[in-house]
Amino acid sequence: MLKDINFNRIESIIIAVTPNGAEDDMWTVYLINQGTEPLETVMVSSRGFGEYKGVSKETATLRWMLGDIPANSFCIIEEIPDEVRSLNNEFLISFFMNRQLLDKKVVFVADSIDEQFFTDIPLVNRRGVMIR
Repeated sequence: MLKDINFNRIESIIIAVTPNGAEDDMWTVYLINQGTEPLETVMVSSRGFGEYKGVSKETATLRWMLGDIPANSFCIIEEIPDEVRSLNNEFLISFFMNRQLLDKKVVFVADSIDEQFFTDIPLVNRRGVMIR
């Protein structure tokens, strides 16, 4: 049965986080499909965990049904408040591509969602942090 599982790394899917603006303390999380194939029946599970001001914290686990995401496009997963940036932020993505069920795990480690790590985010045309 292990021979039927695809363990290939999926480089065309990006999770990116960008600030909403100087007067807003919320950050937007995007799922970007930079590939040539559409993603079908996309589901994302997200959670934050770690220490905040010396106290162990864990956010609720949120589950998002995003539907289909065409090739070379993006969608918004969620918005996170500023204090959640200092936690580890984990995103588990499950989807179908070419009639095969695939998944990907992306973790922004604590304090990695910061301006010092900003880069240009493809397709979104904003600056922020991203993981392929």
